[in-house]
Amino acid sequence: MITQNPYIIFNPIVYFFQDLFVDWAANDIPDNWVKSGTHDATNGVQEDANGVNLFSDGTLTEFKITKATVGLVESTTYYFELDIHTVTSGGLTFVDGSLTSHDYSTTGKKTGSFVQNAGAPELIKRDAGVNSGVCDIVIKSFRIHDSDIF
Repeated sequence: MITQNPYIIFNPIVYFFQDLFVDWAANDIPDNWVKSGTHDATNGVQEDANGVNLFSDGTLTEFKITKATVGLVESTTYYFELDIHTVTSGGLTFVDGSLTSHDYSTTGKKTGSFVQNAGAPELIKRDAGVNSGVCDIVIKSFRIHDSDIF
């Protein structure tokens, strides 16, 4: 007779979006992302050996993915992982699919959850407010998935 072990749980993580920020088609924006705000010699994103470098002189600078790009469904709970490799100065704000801001200014893996709203974009940005002023940050990876197992 075959019995099941009640202590073994199989819960695969389904990534709706995963970017390790390597092998870009263009040097000034990661594949599947869109630039917004100011992108010039002192504001923008660039490819870095450790991910994507977000830099700003204090001017609004952002890069974003959209709900449609990722395939997120309205009123569904999702989980995010943002891994910050280096913080030379300043901080960044991640605005999730429910338009909630998550402010970070330290290295390491940042995690959280959100309920997707209609039309709400997922953004990683440099902005005024909590993270106003100069910023120079390298983001190693970004993921959105359907499991709360980090």
